[in-house]
Amino acid sequence: MSTQDESGIPFEICKDQQQLRLLELPPSLLELITSKRISNLTLKSSLPGLPGQPAPNAVLCTNSQTYQVRQVQSSNSVFVLQPSEAQSADDSIPSTNLSAIAQCTATLELAPIVPAAIGFLKQHLPVYGGPQSITELTTRTPLAEKFSKESLLWNAPFSVGEFDNACKELCIFEEEDQLWIPTDSMLAGVWKSIIYAATMRSVDLGNSFDIAAFSSTVEEDGYPLTLYKAVLARLSSGDADLMEGYTALSSAIVVPWLGAILLEKQSTSAEGVLASDFMRCWQDQLPDSWRTYATLNALKGKFSEPVRSRITFDESGGNAPASSTPAKGDGKNTRKWHEKFKNARR
Repeated sequence: MSTQDESGIPFEICKDQQQLRLLELPPSLLELITSKRISNLTLKSSLPGLPGQPAPNAVLCTNSQTYQVRQVQSSNSVFVLQPSEAQSADDSIPSTNLSAIAQCTATLELAPIVPAAIGFLKQHLPVYGGPQSITELTTRTPLAEKFSKESLLWNAPFSVGEFDNACKELCIFEEEDQLWIPTDSMLAGVWKSIIYAATMRSVDLGNSFDIAAFSSTVEEDGYPLTLYKAVLARLSSGDADLMEGYTALSSAIVVPWLGAILLEKQSTSAEGVLASDFMRCWQDQLPDSWRTYATLNALKGKFSEPVRSRITFDESGGNAPASSTPAKGDGKNTRKWHEKFKNARR
């Protein structure tokens, strides 16, 4: 009776090697691929960088996560094997062979990263300071070099979700088939239009309100409606849906956002601005019920104190000493709303 040879499994290296590359998947990506959820996988690379910068790396993007593709060299001999059956000369039981069809000296590793999406957008998008910005860009930039959301997204080395979050953070809007980053003055101006319209109509911004109700005021003040909607998207509470035509603003988002914008706008010198003057300006541009939230604690990590009693915008993480931090507002508004905005809207 014939028996199989238990001495081992025959092994051979094929003469014609296939060009294969091993791909190492992190657990999160492996779970996504093997699950029943539908997710797009996109292989992308960054736009060419500035002269002297290294060549862009390839990244793999899901709907919300970015993975950097890195080639890792190996000093070990790694073979890709393929089983096969071989008939013996005496017609006994076929034996199983292993054939090395490829040798991989390097592995592609996918590592999750947090891309610098905001820095990328600031590098590639123009700044909007008013209608003159569109005129200037049109006269000096060929149409092919303009970036709409769709065209820039294809060249952005990060996922759609991270792209949208960065656009929301910067209040990026599209006008004349071009994405724009608004200046602090533009953002402060749009907010002033919003708070003025809300005050004149006795609208509580913390509750759901009709977005279209403020549109005429924003347009009369010279701001694009696309910028207005971008600001609302940035300041809306988590459960608001602008697609339905209504939204509600979150005081926890609006207060520090507005404070940082006003401080950066007023920090025109190294000495900064008087803390008391800044606090008064900040509180005066908030609804009465939100004024008490305007404290320097809300701007933690956004300012420094170069001179006593003066502060300046600083995102390096410096904070004013507690001993010189102005006391928070008492919430009392000594000026009427119509008086407050009378000069502001001239």
